[in-house]
Amino acid sequence: MNGAENWFLVSFEGKETLAVYFIATQFALVASIAFEPFRLWWFPQRFNIYKSNQQKAADIPLYGLAYALVIVITMMTVGPYVIDLLLPKAYEVSKNILPWLCVVFFIKTVSELLNLGCYYKNNASAAPVINGISACLAVVLTYVSLKHFDLYTMLYALILVHAIRALLFFTH
Repeated sequence: MNGAENWFLVSFEGKETLAVYFIATQFALVASIAFEPFRLWWFPQRFNIYKSNQQKAADIPLYGLAYALVIVITMMTVGPYVIDLLLPKAYEVSKNILPWLCVVFFIKTVSELLNLGCYYKNNASAAPVINGISACLAVVLTYVSLKHFDLYTMLYALILVHAIRALLFFTH
């Protein structure tokens, strides 16, 4: 669900819009990289922890979400200043895009951290279906939003898709 929007963005909005979007995505990527130590620690051991202590396996992802929220708030606060400091004026629109991408990152993180039950209840069979539905929905909504509206509508669509994905993982 990440990357296809670039093709639609350049087709419908042009390379200038893609450039400012790309800058914002690089800053949002910093948030993802800052969260990576938690992911690298948690994901390999989550099933073993679940087997030994289900409550702990339920609590740890909540700590991860708190950590992700701190990262997102920090990036939403500091990122625009860094963009102003490091980049030419032509990229200042990236400051408006960055908070929305941080929201996308956070909701995506919610679905990644809260999907453990999906793997246990359905023996992982629901995960590829949920991911496939989400990817198809993302492509369709990205295409429609950029063809008929604008970049911000696309961002709202991506937030919606990731929220639906998180809800599907949470309920399955």
